[in-house]
Amino acid sequence: MRDFIRTFLGSVLKDNPNLSFAFLTGCLRVAKESIFTGVNNFVCYSVADVEYSDKFGFTDSEVDELLKKEGMLRKKEEIKQWYDGYCFGKNTSIYCPWDILNYIKTLQADPNALPKAYWMNTSENSIIQKILERATSNLFDQDKKIEKLIEGKSI
Repeated sequence: MRDFIRTFLGSVLKDNPNLSFAFLTGCLRVAKESIFTGVNNFVCYSVADVEYSDKFGFTDSEVDELLKKEGMLRKKEEIKQWYDGYCFGKNTSIYCPWDILNYIKTLQADPNALPKAYWMNTSENSIIQKILERATSNLFDQDKKIEKLIEGKSI
């Protein structure tokens, strides 16, 4: 897998003469200047950075634009109550695109549909569950290993 990622990122991002800028997004941060990625000079931004805090989801004005286009502005308060749950950077109000787009799709089929949690059951933590089921008391007691990992330290 490491070889595949190195080759893929290298050819797509580093050795591509047709590309001058790339934007990667995802849940996990790409290792900066890593020998494993085949590329370097990454600039990483998180939801805490002010500069791009409005790029991690839909802003109020973007949601308004979507609702207006679909003739659903009447649902704005309901949507804000259900899906306006993120505050990034310095008070940038962000909506989860997955929820907004799915609810609009649902409303297109049924204008009286109620909002729901669209993120429910979209990810799985089975590997963590398996590790914890197999764990001995040493994992938790000896040097507080789990706590160190949660704090971002290594064991």
